[in-house]
Amino acid sequence: MFIIVVMVSLLLLWRFMKSETGLAMRATGANPRMARAQGIATGAMIVLGVAVSNGLVGLAGALFAQSQGAADVTMGVGVIVIGLASLIGGEAVLTPSTVLRALIACVIGAIVYRLAIALALNADFLGLQAQDLNLITAVLVTLAIVLPGVRTSVAARLTRKKA
Repeated sequence: MFIIVVMVSLLLLWRFMKSETGLAMRATGANPRMARAQGIATGAMIVLGVAVSNGLVGLAGALFAQSQGAADVTMGVGVIVIGLASLIGGEAVLTPSTVLRALIACVIGAIVYRLAIALALNADFLGLQAQDLNLITAVLVTLAIVLPGVRTSVAARLTRKKA
């Protein structure tokens, strides 16, 4: 069920981002002054962006509460860090050159993040406990930030060696 919801949400978001309104929203996010000069109501685009993101957050929260069987006020603590780690990790794995690739990178990043956390906590040879979750997240975010730079420098070295 979750896979279907993720795929439908991804498809709808991709279609929206390809529309004229989605393009205006992307332009507002990239350069608000230029978007305003092109006649885009940047205030309305910001409100629409917040509404779409809050709708997706509400859907995610509802699905999470449904899968857990209950809801609690503290369920969302640390979600911003997890989202950041997933986003940065996804962009490190899959370079977002198009809107569809960026959306797929977000999904891949979330999956990779959860797998890395599960592997780190279940690997007995590492000796990590549940209270080490912040350390694991910090290491994953650091690796995700450093990985694109390392990839670029290695590609540049290989290009120089071939030339």
